[in-house]
Order: sequence, then C-alpha cells, then structure tokens
Amino acid sequence: MSERHADARIIEVLRDEQRSRAGFPRVHAAPDNLTDIEDRRATALVILPPPAYHDPGAGAESPAVAAAREALERRGSGQRNYRNALVFVAPDTSNIDAARQNARRERAWQSILKDADLRDNLTRAQTSDAKGQAERSREALVRSIRQAWVHVLHPGPPDAGDDAPRTQRGYVIRSTRLINRGGAKGIPKVVLGQDLGDGTVVAEMGPQNLARSPRTRLARRQAACTHRDDPRLVRLLRLHATAPRRRDA
Repeated sequence: MSERHADARIIEVLRDEQRSRAGFPRVHAAPDNLTDIEDRRATALVILPPPAYHDPGAGAESPAVAAAREALERRGSGQRNYRNALVFVAPDTSNIDAARQNARRERAWQSILKDADLRDNLTRAQTSDAKGQAERSREALVRSIRQAWVHVLHPGPPDAGDDAPRTQRGYVIRSTRLINRGGAKGIPKVVLGQDLGDGTVVAEMGPQNLARSPRTRLARRQAACTHRDDPRLVRLLRLHATAPRRRDA
C-alpha cells in the first residue's frame, strides 16, 4: 500500500474520531480545504491530516505550522476574523510512520477477508484467526493514530522574545505536546484535557469560545459539581465570565 493510500485510511479513522467532540463546539477532522472551516466565534478543534505533521525542531517550517497558518489567515477567498477560535492537533514527525504501517497491516488483513477465492480456501480455524487479526490490527491502528496526533497548536499574542518575522502578523503559533498513554483516549478528549489543564484554551482563546455551544449543560454541571469532583470544569466556569474574547489574535 502506498503512503497516499495509507494516509487515506488514516483519514477515515480521524473522521471517526471527530464524532466524539468531547466538549468542543466544533471538530473538523482532516478537512479537504482548511480555508473552508467556518469563521465563527465558537472554538473549533482542527485535526490536521497526516502530511501536516509537526516537527518541533523545524519552527515555522514545520508542515503543521504552515497548515495552521493557512487556516488562520484565510477563510475562503477572504481573511479570517476569528483566528483565536481555532486550535489544531497534528501528528508527530517521528510517530506518523508507525500509524501508516499499522494502516497497511490492517488493510492487508481486511483484504484477506474480502477476497472470496482466498477465503474459500481457508479452514474455519484460519478464518476465525484472520478475523481476530483484522480486529486487532484495527485496534492497533486506532491506538497508533491517537499516539501520533500529540501536538496542539494555537495562535497566541507574541512575546518580547519572539522573532520579529513571526510577530509581524500580530500573533504567533505556539505548540504543546500531549500525552495519550496507550492511545486509550479519543483525540478530542485528550486535547480538551490538555487545554483545560494547562490553560491553552482558557487563557489564550477565551473560555466563552469553548463554552458557547454547551453553555446550558455546563451551567447545570456547575450547580452539581465541586472542585473535588471536576476541578478542570470548575476552573473553566470560574474564568468564563471574566476572560476576554479577542476577535483577532
């Protein structure tokens, strides 16, 4: 299987991942055109496609940074207004090959099961084993994808120490690395946990963006939960009324 076909299979899994928004008002998995993402205030998690991997050592030359900048700068043929409503998650340059290899392995087992002539020559035990291998390879693929998509990128205000070329746009793209042990959690869920835990969304983007869609549900939980029960949620709600909303980063 070529790299292109492996990436196509990975994108199918990424789009399955977006079904669980985990609290994000919007999730876009490997959109065909990043500039087509709606220009709205509510926070959107953008799961970048496999070729847009992040290489922390490459700085502004990282493919993930270039992809994020394209989405932040443009909406269709015009300029994006609500840049700080977008947060991105990208694969790590050193982990993406493992995901591609698992995509090839999973497709190989699936092809055995779909080949009628080959299947007719298998014993019942061999067929059962092939089905088990196909299921395990599917699980391995999902886990490896979740473990690869570990870099969160988001726009933020420039600091005094940032390079001048990076600050000319009025914002810089910052990144932080996730930990998704064993690939147990879906991508939106682990990103949300990181963002609330270290303040990426709350401090840089404004909690009202994140809470815009599920505001009523969050308000109900605020009345029911304590800091001990859900400290991240309480922190988000406590800052909700006071954090500024920036139309442009």
